Amino acid sequence: MNLSYISKENFETLLSTEINPLQKNKIFSDLCRINILYMICNAGSGHIGSSFSSIDSMSWIMGEIKRKEENIYFFSSKGHDAPAMYCAMISLGQLDFSLIDSRKEPPNLSTIREMYDGYNINTGAFMPSKFMGVTHLFVSPGVSLREPCIEQCLASGAKLLSDIDLFAYCIDAPVIAITGSNGKSTVTTMVKEIAESAGRKVYAGGNLGVPALDLLKDDAELY
Repeated sequence: MNLSYISKENFETLLSTEINPLQKNKIFSDLCRINILYMICNAGSGHIGSSFSSIDSMSWIMGEIKRKEENIYFFSSKGHDAPAMYCAMISLGQLDFSLIDSRKEPPNLSTIREMYDGYNINTGAFMPSKFMGVTHLFVSPGVSLREPCIEQCLASGAKLLSDIDLFAYCIDAPVIAITGSNGKSTVTTMVKEIAESAGRKVYAGGNLGVPALDLLKDDAELY
């Protein structure tokens, strides 16, 4: 079965249609379910059940209620419904971000453009104009914080975040974090093998070569 991503324009057409709000919310939520499944399939991990069951109420809260209320507070359980939250916010135009990559053709660029159609996706050299007004920076470990554009953002008060911040937000299994000058990979491998010999489902990465966000798995008992 081939999944197609529902574009932002399709959601905008639906949102501008004059129909019963409850009916509109149901259609909106069903379209979001397609995109949630698409996102989880491409990511290779995620809680489908939590996102599917919460998207109706999440869409109503972020759509109908937010139009009438200035402040909205939403409590998410363990982040399992994060795909639903991101999908609803993107589809409602409430999640504003730019993706900036110094490479001309980064991996999966066509998929990224399809999933985030209508958002600023910039490839090639870092340009100061692309960083104007930025409040938060998620910087890849491979990008130097001494890049002039990044230094300027941080000096202006932007908050620096990383893939490890996102990883820590998404997980609900214990983590053994290993750092130091020498022996990190050796110790990490030893700890993984010890945990596996004890019957634990373990995923290890980071300095071993597998990026932290690629480690996210539903069946993980230890990272």
